[in-house]
Amino acid sequence: MTVGPSGGPITLDQTGVETFATVFAIAPSPHDPNVIWSGSDDGYVHVTRDARAASPVWENVTPGDAPDFIRINTVEASPNTPGKAYVSGIRYLVDNDRSPYIWKTQDYGETWTKIVAGIPADDFIRAVREDPARPGLLYAASERTVYVSWNDGVSWQPLTMNLPVTQVSDLVVEDHDLVIGTHGRGFWVMRSIGPLRQMTDAVASADFWLFDPKDPVRRFDNAVSIDYILAEDADHVMLEFMDGSGDVLASYEASAAEDEEEDDEEQGFNPFGGGGNQAPGLTSGSNRFRWNMRIEGWTDFEGRIFWAAGNQGPAVLPGNYQVRLTVDGEDMTQDFEIRMNPRAVAGGVTVDDLQERFDFAIQIRDRVTDANEAVLRMRSIKAQIEDRIEQNDNAELAQLGGTVRDRLGEVEGEVYQVQNQSNQDPLNYPIKLNNKIAALQNLVEGAENRPTDQSYQVYETLSTELDGELDQMDLVIQQDLARLNELLRELGLEPIDAERLIT
Repeated sequence: MTVGPSGGPITLDQTGVETFATVFAIAPSPHDPNVIWSGSDDGYVHVTRDARAASPVWENVTPGDAPDFIRINTVEASPNTPGKAYVSGIRYLVDNDRSPYIWKTQDYGETWTKIVAGIPADDFIRAVREDPARPGLLYAASERTVYVSWNDGVSWQPLTMNLPVTQVSDLVVEDHDLVIGTHGRGFWVMRSIGPLRQMTDAVASADFWLFDPKDPVRRFDNAVSIDYILAEDADHVMLEFMDGSGDVLASYEASAAEDEEEDDEEQGFNPFGGGGNQAPGLTSGSNRFRWNMRIEGWTDFEGRIFWAAGNQGPAVLPGNYQVRLTVDGEDMTQDFEIRMNPRAVAGGVTVDDLQERFDFAIQIRDRVTDANEAVLRMRSIKAQIEDRIEQNDNAELAQLGGTVRDRLGEVEGEVYQVQNQSNQDPLNYPIKLNNKIAALQNLVEGAENRPTDQSYQVYETLSTELDGELDQMDLVIQQDLARLNELLRELGLEPIDAERLIT
């Protein structure tokens, strides 16, 4: 009997802060509404199997080796197995006992097994939770960190990662994330715990392993996380994303030699402005790559300044996909599904609607490429003209070369706002055709729906204007540049290559 006068026999305490026999933890079974577990702060565990009866019967099923006055801090009714439960207790207020206490039962408390192997003797446990997706995968919240067990508590190891030394009060598995609450440091989230759920001895001993990715949901997930482990540093890693037919939609690779070369040259220019995906990791251990579920974007050029448009390709459709990991010539493939946005489905959006949107986005992307490749082509021609003028001081060459350069410059200025040198310059210099068309892609993909008639009308208007400028560029090339090339041949100089793009 643990209930008595609070504060002891001499000076009674009327505040109630030291009152024992309080139900401190309660856990209804997710399998049977008649089963409820409870734990109290004076060390008792009870279970009832007729909770909905008028007078439920509670059975004392306290583990036989539980020490006196241990506080049953949490009870976890297994989300996977009926009759199974996990109990964790703390006893640091009794003789400074900081030992970990965890028990499990599989027969409604008739027998218990203590499961603390691998946890330090002075790190007591506040909570234990079982992963709902993998039976026997346990997480333990301790006074200092988090522990994980892949074998139902037979052994534990730290899951500290970047977590500082701090009290972890409790934890919960929510969908594909592990969320912990800490004392004085708020909430922490370990996202996409698929690799923990899939970890086995075979995985741990493999030279490399590609985990089965979580199926992303359009508009809820902005990327699909690809996790893989390498036993040793790799020389070359490639990730390829394929559709259901096996056609490669996007690929990304990294090699140790290229990484060293880039480090030596200190290259800082990113021609895609952050719109693409990062390179796969080469280092041993865990690696994560996030694919934004988009195909290749439009052709870009250095120094490009756009408003309301980033260089990202159209988003792929809902459906079945594959990812293939190749490590130093050996490969492994996993399937995943990009799921339809349930809100869009509820609003009546169909896959056919999204297919039309995708096809239109491809059309817009390709039109931006037409515009940008024209800019690259004209810049290449002008650069070649400058080179030829430097090679020969012929006056006619300078005059005719200047004419071609100026006329192409006028066309380029209508295709792209050449005065933009910083991200704020469009405030003063209006955007031109390539930027307007690129911004239309953002607009079209801004909603999960079929493109509007107005979007098609805007596209046709801009596309027609672009055709006019491209026709003017071709006219300059066919007439003015042709005369310039005749002169260059007469002067013994190499003609201008009008098809070469500047690099």
